[in-house]
Amino acid sequence: MSPPSPSGVTSTEDLLGWRTLRVAVWVMALVTLFANVVVIFCRAISRKDNKILKLFVKNLAVLGHIFTLRFVYD
Repeated sequence: MSPPSPSGVTSTEDLLGWRTLRVAVWVMALVTLFANVVVIFCRAISRKDNKILKLFVKNLAVLGHIFTLRFVYD
């Protein structure tokens, strides 16, 4: 099976070819990492007794953190 032919949509060189786009992606990745850490921390020290909601929000924040790390290091 041959690899797909590169196009403007599938090629990462073309997609992130502009320096402005690369900087914007890095800024968004760093903001996302910071925001997820804040959510995890705030939910960990929250005094509210809604354990189910707390669990779901922490899980979403951890997953967002993992996906962002994967994106940054990929």
